[in-house]
Amino acid sequence: MEEHYLYAKQILHHKYHDSPYYPMFVVSMFALLEKYPDYLNLITYLFLSTKIYIEDDSVGKILDRHRIDYVAFDEDNKNTYETLGISIPQDVVNIVNKKLVRETKSPVIVCSSYHVSPTVLLNTFIHEMNHLVKGSLHAFSMRHVDNTTICSSRIGINTRYYQHQQGEDDFLITNEFEILDEVINTLQTTELMHSVFQLDGMIPDYSIQNYLNRLNQWEGLKDQGYEDVIKLLKPLWDNSTFRSIIEDVLVEGNISSMIEEYNSIMGEGAFEQFAYSFDIIDCVGFFSKEHRQARKCIKTAINHFPKEKVKIIS
Repeated sequence: MEEHYLYAKQILHHKYHDSPYYPMFVVSMFALLEKYPDYLNLITYLFLSTKIYIEDDSVGKILDRHRIDYVAFDEDNKNTYETLGISIPQDVVNIVNKKLVRETKSPVIVCSSYHVSPTVLLNTFIHEMNHLVKGSLHAFSMRHVDNTTICSSRIGINTRYYQHQQGEDDFLITNEFEILDEVINTLQTTELMHSVFQLDGMIPDYSIQNYLNRLNQWEGLKDQGYEDVIKLLKPLWDNSTFRSIIEDVLVEGNISSMIEEYNSIMGEGAFEQFAYSFDIIDCVGFFSKEHRQARKCIKTAINHFPKEKVKIIS
């Protein structure tokens, strides 16, 4: 524990020691190193190369202010304060001269500090940085089929597909496993917050301890967002077999092996149906037939993977 904390301080001091968010960055990097000790170089790269914007405004307005164009950002939320943060991986897709091209830039994290507590801001930042950790390795591919270009961009198990017809001015975007990935990331964020709170009272550094004193542990250990679907996934996440099937591939991105392993236990096509059930529950009314069928699918998995207590990696 102490080794990762001291490493985070050493790495971040030169770039961020004058930033008011320096303590937040240190404890965030510490938590991620505790969770992913085998990816020290990746985490170091992300903290030193990611452009971080934390401002007292909506995420959409911050993106506009800094001329950050991200086609995957929901335009409907652009001027609202419902979205607290967004992360943009280093590989993004754009159209240049009516061709779909890959653009590699510095990763970006945008967080709104508008009327949010230090605890919620920390939770948001860790949530977004955790996305980047799981969306940096083996995360981008491009292929051509006749007159169509198809790109895929992966973050965790969420894969976003961009499909472009030659000569067109726009492209089609589809997502796979988006809500399930967000729920998993939310549960992981709570575990990472748990690691941060373990530092409380153990740190001789006054500025870091003073920051920890401002955090609300009850608020920090509460899963933030996606409440309805989190309640359904939580029993499965507390099963070591189910958890290892998914969590073992999140950074490296071997999604096909994850699907094969799950389906070998639950039946052909079971994972796709399971993951799609979270999309349904997130967007369809509770009393609808689709909602009931989706809950039934998830409960089938819960019955197969009985709940057990998993030790939080910290």
